[in-house]
Amino acid sequence: MTLKQRNGYPSRRRTGGRYLWLLLVAIAFVILSPPGRLIAQEDKYELVLSALPDYYYREITPGEESTLYLEIRNAGNRAVSDISLTSDHPKGWDVSVRPESIAYLGAGSSQAVDVKVTAPSGTERGDYTLTILAEASPTRTATSLTVRVESTVSIWLWVGTGVAVLAIAAFVIIFLRFGRDKQH
Repeated sequence: MTLKQRNGYPSRRRTGGRYLWLLLVAIAFVILSPPGRLIAQEDKYELVLSALPDYYYREITPGEESTLYLEIRNAGNRAVSDISLTSDHPKGWDVSVRPESIAYLGAGSSQAVDVKVTAPSGTERGDYTLTILAEASPTRTATSLTVRVESTVSIWLWVGTGVAVLAIAAFVIIFLRFGRDKQH
């Protein structure tokens, strides 16, 4: 510290204290300011394609049309245009996505998408995967859905019916045979 005369009065003056104070104010400003004010926010393009909860796993019957419902949402901060919707599905299946394209989807907005699925007659029982793709110039997304094929008439249905008919016939024969003997 140095003493200097100013207007006839001695004064103390700190040279480093003023700079330390400015540094602390600058640090507080950087910490407390929202990020968007200091740095320009980057353009973010993000599409989210999701199935409604009941449609991630769906049972269908070969030859019958089923509809799955999806939602496409723009989770970015920029609008996305010219979105193309397509599907990747097992060979021979008829899968159509409506709408096939979306001209414009603003930031934060969403739109419903219908997926009509028909497995060909004769498709074996089992689980199959359908993938729905949404593509636009700056971004791309996909979602997978599991479809379980159940046949309309199962061999076990015929076996069960045959066993039931044989059991009923056996009871009728036994009743008639032993029922007659007791009456005579």
